[in-house]
Amino acid sequence: MAKITSSISDGITIRKAEGILTAAEIIAAIEKHSPSLSTSMVIWDFTNACARDISSSDLKKIAWTANENNSHRPASDKTALIFSSEFDMDLGQQVGKYLETHKLPYKLEVFTDMHDALLWLYTDAGIS
Repeated sequence: MAKITSSISDGITIRKAEGILTAAEIIAAIEKHSPSLSTSMVIWDFTNACARDISSSDLKKIAWTANENNSHRPASDKTALIFSSEFDMDLGQQVGKYLETHKLPYKLEVFTDMHDALLWLYTDAGIS
């Protein structure tokens, strides 16, 4: 069974996903956890999860939900998405493109390594 949990560690909200995810589960997690966000840095850790059956329209719904539920975040906030597979990373990058198209209020980067994500979160310079 897939699940997405949320915790806070060292000033970072960490949303950890496990198992095979559906768009509905990701959207539900965004709607549940975003209104109570209390940190300026967020990690979505998808390294132990996959999203094989998410369509292009699902990606747009995820991006729309993220924008709607995070419009209160200031431009200085940062969110890192971390994936372990190339396929899932491509999905994350597509969501990022949809978010940017719709005036994402905060900074977003996609990574395959937790260390690189943490470096980016804790510094002003981005890592590509």
